[in-house]
Amino acid sequence: MTKALIAGYPWDLLDDLDATLDRLRGDVGATGVAVWAAARPVLTLRAREAEPRVFRTRGGLLFHPSPEHLEGTRIKPIVSEWAKGRTVWPRIAEACAARGLELRAIVSAAATGRLAERNPEAASKNLFGTVSERSLCLCNADVQAFVCGLVADLTSREGVAGSVLTDVHVSWDEARRDAVETALPTDGVQQTLLGMCFCESCYQKAAAEEVDAAAARRVAQKILNDSLEHGNGRAERIEVLVGDQPILAAYQRAQTLELSRLVGRLGEACSGELILERSLDGPMRRQHDAIDWSVPAASLTSLNPDTALSTALSAAARRRELRLPASWALGPNAQELVKTVAQAVEAGCDGLLFDHLGLLPDRGLNTVRQALRFARRSGGAPV
Repeated sequence: MTKALIAGYPWDLLDDLDATLDRLRGDVGATGVAVWAAARPVLTLRAREAEPRVFRTRGGLLFHPSPEHLEGTRIKPIVSEWAKGRTVWPRIAEACAARGLELRAIVSAAATGRLAERNPEAASKNLFGTVSERSLCLCNADVQAFVCGLVADLTSREGVAGSVLTDVHVSWDEARRDAVETALPTDGVQQTLLGMCFCESCYQKAAAEEVDAAAARRVAQKILNDSLEHGNGRAERIEVLVGDQPILAAYQRAQTLELSRLVGRLGEACSGELILERSLDGPMRRQHDAIDWSVPAASLTSLNPDTALSTALSAAARRRELRLPASWALGPNAQELVKTVAQAVEAGCDGLLFDHLGLLPDRGLNTVRQALRFARRSGGAPV
């Protein structure tokens, strides 16, 4: 049976916790909520009348960690200013349990706010040696221990059924299009090459697989410089370039092999269900498709109007879930969302995550309700 969860930040729930959960369960028909627990920096306009209407946080942990899970890690948690002095997760967990709602914690694996800035020795580096201020490298042993500790902490808590991990990638994050205002290239090949990580940890993992990381870096630099010199007219698809350069392909395989090992450790650390974000975008897709999905983890793939449902559900995971953006519940795409939800359930999708509550006004929640009711009438009722 298909689960139907609403994602959100804790402040959007805590504005009016009981009334919000009552509506999600009784009116909308959700079976659970997924709440951010370790987040990137956030700047969001809230759809409902709540103060502040524009919410800003530098990111970090949105809960108070238990010392026993992280005391042995070299990377120390940074608790968001918003969470300090607040009892967040016990309140949400108790309210969800009273209504029979599943509760999941969302964790940014590589990009939890300020950790890269605070721990530059564990941050990713691009092919020119520039240290990231946004992303940790998941090939780094200290980073792995920290992320596993977070997942173990959260899923050991009363009422938390599992953890959703986003930003599961090895990448210099500033190259992504959603970075702050920059003058970095937007060409796909240039962005991909600039986004590759060449930190000391990646060098070590490559050496363990008998791959010459320095040679891979020189090849990446040459391709990028040639692309910048000749412009987009000479840019080829990155898959072709990597295919023509065995050293780059071998270097990327070493990184994705380490990601698979990390996923296995996360599965062991997680007391509940483990759900991994899977990207269909460029280099992140190649990394995620190469992960060993035989581990006990579900995949969560973002769907948009341009994505074929069969592509979104193509992961080789034991469970496949879809994330649907809030913008799709409004305007001209609303009826398409209703039809797509029914098709996804009929195609065997195991879970739906509607993202996110703060950007879903009443009209958007009504669309989600309509989509779930239509899916039930179509014979694939969410639980």
